[in-house]
Amino acid sequence: MLFFSPRDFPRMDLKSSSPLVSGGSPASRGWLWLGAAVVSLLVLVGVGLWWHAASSAPPIPAPANLGLLDPQVRSHLVSLAKRAAASPRDGQRRSELGLALAVNGLWSEARSSFLDAIQLGDNGSLPRTYAAVALQEMGDAPGASKELQQVIERYPDAAPAWYRLGVARVALGELGPAEEAFQNVTRLVPTEWRGWAGVGEARLRQGRHAEALEPLERAVSLDPFARSAYHLLGQAYRGMGRTHEAATALAAGSSQTVGPMPDGWSLKALSHMRLLPDQFERSDALMAEGQFVEATARLREALRFHPTNVSVMVRLARALTASEKAPDASSLLAQAREAIPDSPGLLTASAEVAAALGRGQEALDWARRAVAMAPQLPEVHVAEANAWLALENDAAAAAALEKALERAPTDVGLLVQLGDLEWHNLGRRESAWQRYQAAHRADPIHPATLERLSGLAIERQMFDEAEQYLAELKRLRMDAAMVGSLEGALRRAKGPR
Repeated sequence: MLFFSPRDFPRMDLKSSSPLVSGGSPASRGWLWLGAAVVSLLVLVGVGLWWHAASSAPPIPAPANLGLLDPQVRSHLVSLAKRAAASPRDGQRRSELGLALAVNGLWSEARSSFLDAIQLGDNGSLPRTYAAVALQEMGDAPGASKELQQVIERYPDAAPAWYRLGVARVALGELGPAEEAFQNVTRLVPTEWRGWAGVGEARLRQGRHAEALEPLERAVSLDPFARSAYHLLGQAYRGMGRTHEAATALAAGSSQTVGPMPDGWSLKALSHMRLLPDQFERSDALMAEGQFVEATARLREALRFHPTNVSVMVRLARALTASEKAPDASSLLAQAREAIPDSPGLLTASAEVAAALGRGQEALDWARRAVAMAPQLPEVHVAEANAWLALENDAAAAAALEKALERAPTDVGLLVQLGDLEWHNLGRRESAWQRYQAAHRADPIHPATLERLSGLAIERQMFDEAEQYLAELKRLRMDAAMVGSLEGALRRAKGPR
């Protein structure tokens, strides 16, 4: 194990100087010298206590490949290490450093930091839980399970530790004990869907499909967008021979991702993520939530450490455009193209920004260059479609989107975009219906698809189908105003009874 070198931290110089005494009687000078001696003694005692505390504190772990790390990760870790060094016996600072190491994939160093935090008095279940999780991430599942068992014996109401213990036991094939651990999660936090999904998974792996059904259905009722729970639910339906329900649930869970159960450090962990894939995922989530300013700030900081990374520049340009700062995005991309003139990503982003600025012909020129360079990429054809839309040529835009779909036939976003164009701009209601149906088969819980299916079904007087899609929107707890508007349209379309 390597440790951060003292040269990485500010040096604390402790200098003392003798008092300069002049004038006065011999007696008064004697008293002054005596007072100075007492003060000096107290200073020396204080320095001694500080030195003992600092020297007895565990050293701060440093990654073996510190110089090879992502520069933004390295900068963040060094900053936190300096902060910990400034208060060497502060267990909470060691925990925070451990958390930053963990979320950036440096599990060995993270474990050392968590253990140091425990030694320094950072009490509670979380440092111990995360130390065990680090052990599991390092490949020692039995050791992690043993340590997590010790955590819940000491903190029996720590639901996140119970959840982690269940995950560790599943990895070890200890399915009965895993089910028991997840049941404790449901007992402590009955509204946490991951506990119910864990119970269902443990039963599934034991071949108990019918018994798995109830907890898995409860999981998706608690969080109707819990995709990993849908995936497990589909397996349970399939095991019971309910093939149609299985296909729908498995489609809803096809893009399954699941994060750990939230705990007191979850939000803090997000703030320490510095690896680019994590930052991209977070910025995309912020954009989807409409938090364009925060997404822009994160991506600007990433660009400071990755000034030539095309993916960072493209995402930043999109965030700026969404923040109504398309001119800034245009300037950014112009500078980027001077350094990297033949990047399909930069050309595509340039087309998007030009279209947003209403410069349709310029957008089309950039898009055509991107298509010529990388015709296999769906996004270059989407950029061309948006350019045609800026030029008010809907038929050409639809043709470009068709080319994009040829390369990504189950892309829900593309299917919905083309369906919207055909429905609202071209009046092709039957073709639009087929696009939305295809999107629904690809992802049965995609809200935008369900909204369009409901509206188009009402327009086509397919009232039973409209009610079915509206019921699904309600189950997904979609915006009440939007659902209410569709219900009003349905009542008007039906007319007086």
